Parts: sequence; structure tokens; C-alpha cells
Amino acid sequence: MHENSAVRRLDIQQGRVKNLVVGDKEQVVPVERVLLCAGAWSAKINGLPPDMIPPVRPIAGQMLQLRGEKRVKHVIYSNTCYLIPRRDGRLIVGATIEEVGFNKRVTAGGISKLLNCALQMVPELADAPLESHWAGLRPGTPDGLPLLGGSAVPNLYFATGHARNGILLAPETAKLMTDLLLNNQSIDKAFSIDRFKK
Repeated sequence: MHENSAVRRLDIQQGRVKNLVVGDKEQVVPVERVLLCAGAWSAKINGLPPDMIPPVRPIAGQMLQLRGEKRVKHVIYSNTCYLIPRRDGRLIVGATIEEVGFNKRVTAGGISKLLNCALQMVPELADAPLESHWAGLRPGTPDGLPLLGGSAVPNLYFATGHARNGILLAPETAKLMTDLLLNNQSIDKAFSIDRFKK
């Protein structure tokens, strides 16, 4: 485990990823397989062959947390926002979609939009306490679909590009990638990096 250690680069030898170079001291870590899931930073991993650089860009998104007091019992999704209840009574409301590069900021307009959407879907939330708000960066692809599966480098795999829906698709992505890496189950080619080759 290398916690809080950035991957500086992939070391590809004889067509396979042999090592990862990690951390400020550039420690060399031998690998059998690599799952590239660096979110909005996935295209910034050094050492990838040019045709293996995932075409992802950062898409900023503001979110907020209400104390929902269990008024919402399941995920509610619309084209404007989504509500995700937590067991402890918290309610996550997300998320704006902003093309502002790697700029994470929270704005009055963004929070207002989310609150208005949440109240349209569940008016009873009008008196729910606003506990926190934040902004994050999600990886988006040119066609809006996630990037999942293997690559031309036999031991290099991708799980990125979920954009706004990452929080909703994380469980299914984890299952798909586990089945691929441990059981050699295939993933639909519609999600392959090959779709971006010219």
C-alpha cells in the first residue's frame, strides 16, 4: 500500500507495464496488472503510450449535503440533479456540470440550482438543515460514456470517464472490473478505449 502517493509514471517494457513509479521519492513498484482509475487526472499519468492516453477532461460539479431525516428513502434521479440518502439521515444532492478545467469552486448560483431542484422533487425538504457543500472534479469522455476494460497493453486496464454519474455507477463499475480482473469476464466493447482510435 502506498497511501497519499501520486503515481509519477508507468514503466512499460516489452509491451507490458512492468513498474509504477510513485511518490516524491519516485519509488519503483513492480506490478502484475494496473487499473488506471485516476478520475479527472487519468490523462495526466506519464508513461502511457500516445494511443493509450484516455481522452478524459475534468468536469467540475458542485454538491451539497442536507440533513434529510430519512425523508428520502431511495435514490431519486432527474436530468437536473439527484438525491442520494445515507443511512445516518444525511442526504447528498448533486451535482452541477461545469466545464471550467481543474477549477474546484462553490458558487451561490450552483448551490441555488441544486437546492431548487431538490425542493421541486421533494418539497418537504424546505426545512432540512444545510450541512455542507463542496465541489469536485469528475472525468468526462468525448462521447459521455465511461471508459472501462482492457487495452492493447495486456496488463493495463481502465475504469474512468463516468462524469456526473460516477457516484451512481461506482457499485456496478466495481463489479464489472472485479469480474474482468479476477475472472476474465468481458466488458461491452462500447466502453473500450479502442472506440477513440482513429
